[in-house]
Amino acid sequence: MTNKVTDSFLERCLAGDRALAGIVRDAKFPNAFDAFYRERLFPRPLFVGEQRVRRLGTDLQALIDLIVSLPQRLFDGDLGRYCAALDIDPARAAVLSESRERPVLYGRVDAYDDG
Repeated sequence: MTNKVTDSFLERCLAGDRALAGIVRDAKFPNAFDAFYRERLFPRPLFVGEQRVRRLGTDLQALIDLIVSLPQRLFDGDLGRYCAALDIDPARAAVLSESRERPVLYGRVDAYDDG
């Protein structure tokens, strides 16, 4: 299945529209990133279809649900035993123990689509 956004981008570039063609090449990155990754970057933006992005979101949600359920599944909900089994130091264990509410799902994932 082709991606309509990618197809449209490529068609526009082939037709002479260079508005985005150099956007990665011209992007400003932090020096350390630039020094290590600049030559490895793909020269144009990549676009991913909505269904694929939504599937990734669903899969990540399932992974987070599994991780959050581990103390209950493996230690009958005893967070202290869970932390001890993972060798989590007492200060971090105390932070984990402060709230039994489900964590707020907020963040960014660095993910690679390997097909």
